[in-house]
Amino acid sequence: MRRRIWTSLGVAVLISVACTATENDPPVTTADPASPSADTVVLSDCPELPCQGRLEPGSYRWEYRSTPSEPTIAFTIASPGWTWYYSGSFRIVADTSPTIHDLYVADGVYFLRDPAIASQDCQETEEPGVGRSVADLVRWLEAAPGLNVSEPAPVTVGGLEGMQLDLRLDPAWERTCFFSEDLPAVPVVLSGAELGGYNWTMLPGIRVRWFILDSADGVIIVDLEDDPGGLSYREILETGTEIIESLTFS
Repeated sequence: MRRRIWTSLGVAVLISVACTATENDPPVTTADPASPSADTVVLSDCPELPCQGRLEPGSYRWEYRSTPSEPTIAFTIASPGWTWYYSGSFRIVADTSPTIHDLYVADGVYFLRDPAIASQDCQETEEPGVGRSVADLVRWLEAAPGLNVSEPAPVTVGGLEGMQLDLRLDPAWERTCFFSEDLPAVPVVLSGAELGGYNWTMLPGIRVRWFILDSADGVIIVDLEDDPGGLSYREILETGTEIIESLTFS
């Protein structure tokens, strides 16, 4: 499984929903609700990872309890059909979009912290000579062989400024990676962090809208992801954009 978010134990989560399990994910922990506030119901610490829970319409707040430098994320769910999931990185995924293959992920909104451009030899390392600022990442993505990339546009999300662009694999691209099971592939970004590490690769059938944002603690990519087997691209743009427009980063 190459397109992945690595898990790590020993981290607590604060979020305003209850933990539940699904058959498509590893066993998840449950947490006891704390006293409700006027706007949210806050869970106490998850004893171990992964954790997840259904998101009903309403306002939510999510934050790391053990790493204060990570941003608190506030957001609103306007309609049912979403689940939060945490295994070292946070994401909000569509209930109708299960992970159908190890190379793909569920449709939804993913938060990719401290991204670096992934090595184009498909190894688990950074591409040499590429910086990690918003401008560096956007410049590389625009010129990357194998990608079709829209014209970058300035954007503000949740109080953070950055650039918005759409990405998908060039249909004429044929190069594969050793892990891509003979599918054309372009490695894009990775993070080797012990907590919340990931390695993101563009494959056939994937379309994403990225909001590459600058913060005091480094770059964060808000990834609106459409993979095969779930919502249509139109549906994920409509419903996922509602969530992204409601975001507030502390």
